[in-house]
Amino acid sequence: MDLDKFDVVILDLMMPKIDGIDVIAQLAASKFKGGLILISGLGEDCLQSAAKMANSFRLDCLGALPKPVRSAELKPLLTKHLYKLFSSSWTYQQPVTADPKELAEAIKGNLIQTEAKPIVSSCDSVARGGEIIASWEKEGQCLDHNALCRSAALDGTTSTAFTFFLLRQAFRTLNRSTPSRMEVSIRLPGTGFLAAMKDKMFIEAIRSANLVLGSLVVSFDASEVVELGDSLRSQCLELARHGIKFAVDVQSTRLLRNPDYISAPFRRVVVTKPHILHPGYESALTRLMDYAERKDIETVVSDIDSLNSLQKARTAGFTYVRPQLMKSKPNSGSRATPQGH
Repeated sequence: MDLDKFDVVILDLMMPKIDGIDVIAQLAASKFKGGLILISGLGEDCLQSAAKMANSFRLDCLGALPKPVRSAELKPLLTKHLYKLFSSSWTYQQPVTADPKELAEAIKGNLIQTEAKPIVSSCDSVARGGEIIASWEKEGQCLDHNALCRSAALDGTTSTAFTFFLLRQAFRTLNRSTPSRMEVSIRLPGTGFLAAMKDKMFIEAIRSANLVLGSLVVSFDASEVVELGDSLRSQCLELARHGIKFAVDVQSTRLLRNPDYISAPFRRVVVTKPHILHPGYESALTRLMDYAERKDIETVVSDIDSLNSLQKARTAGFTYVRPQLMKSKPNSGSRATPQGH
């Protein structure tokens, strides 16, 4: 046994050739750092004595269960331990950003890469459209869409330029190659959107957008929706009259638990995969789904990477899913080639 590879050992006390007591001693000698769950049909007294021994050896004894072991008793012990492992290994990392001026030059130089992440109906797995996402390789480091939005938000001019850039990609996709009634979704920095709304040419471009072939969905980070408040909401309401749909991207647990900020014109809420897979988010997710059902709001889960995750999304009641794509790293200095999906 290579003990470093085990998070949990489930140990029976009665085994052939060697018993559980000897294994406990060997685990202690090896300084095993994982969790230990004891099981036995010998009775409660024997189990508790073995558990006390394990604790005296400074092993992390999660519990002692009588045989036959029931999954309803075993699951909470495993879940609690794995959650503790997740929490202890989590380290905060400063969000990646680029210098706004460099980002502005990259936009002018056509160095930003764009591609589409498909959006799929969770009930029948049929593609309904795609979300345009952007990336930029800077000095060997690839900045993703979220990093680019953060970078743009650091400077008003860059934020507006990034907003225009993404809208152009969306319009090209809608006008050139979008199948009938497919949607194109983009995430914009809220501050850039508000600044762009002051530009008459921008307003006219939005109003005259060809939405006959498909629909355009514009989403904002939930923290910006809360921070910008009525100023952002009023501008979105204005454009909603011209057929533009609006969504909220939620990643904060706090905002997930208190969804009251999701109201007209935001008719869709997007959450990321960990929120449906991690047991710590179950109550918050249930509250969000109940709220969405009452308000007739669409729900999307992003970064689905397996059939198991897809099934969990369906069980939770999500309207749409966005599969996670394996993305090839863009070549440094290559020119962007917009792709229609």
